[in-house]
Amino acid sequence: MNKDPHVQCWFCGKGIEKEDKNAVEVSIQNLWSDEDDPPKQYFWLHSVCALEKLQGKGPKFELDVFTDSR
Repeated sequence: MNKDPHVQCWFCGKGIEKEDKNAVEVSIQNLWSDEDDPPKQYFWLHSVCALEKLQGKGPKFELDVFTDSR
């Protein structure tokens, strides 16, 4: 198990292993900021947690966008 406390899943709180090749990083910033480079906060998600939790009524979250071999 990943012992680095900074690489924990935002949703489940467990460490994210490097074997989860589809794990993602999410950055959040103020949508309407007037700054050129507004402050951001970063979160990490297991691929499974991302697929389960990032589904809304709008655009669909698609994990294969990040792993599509072109």
